[in-house]
Amino acid sequence: MTLAVLGLMTACANPLSVSSIAADTDFSSYETFHVVAVVQEPNPLTRMLEEDIIDQLIAKGYRAIEPQQADLIVLFQGQALRKQRATHGDFFGGCCVIEEYVKGTAEIDFHTRHDGQRIWRGVARVDLPSARTLDVEASRAVAAILDEFPDRGDRD
Repeated sequence: MTLAVLGLMTACANPLSVSSIAADTDFSSYETFHVVAVVQEPNPLTRMLEEDIIDQLIAKGYRAIEPQQADLIVLFQGQALRKQRATHGDFFGGCCVIEEYVKGTAEIDFHTRHDGQRIWRGVARVDLPSARTLDVEASRAVAAILDEFPDRGDRD
């Protein structure tokens, strides 16, 4: 895998998106996809990510179909963990303050159905002040990741 893109998406939470592509991948033969969650436990974040991935890929010109006929199998996972970090302040003699935040990660992998080879991977990470904005930031993370995935119309 070679590093293809490192980008920052400007937003309040600034998700960091990194994508990589397998060398010599020809995307011109791929037209269809099927999305599968790596973690099969249904939860609101998983449903949100799946819907956003499907919407983004359809907007790029790909068709969603059943896995037996799909050119690409799209595996994804998302995670939101509550974390704490110490920050320094100019009060009480410069003492530390414990700050709570949510660390979010989304990963999207594209595999060819016929041989299972991973041909593309995108990852986004973001720190949020609270879980209240998780739905919006999850959508932004998917958009940041898939912004670099080739459109069906992008043919060389």
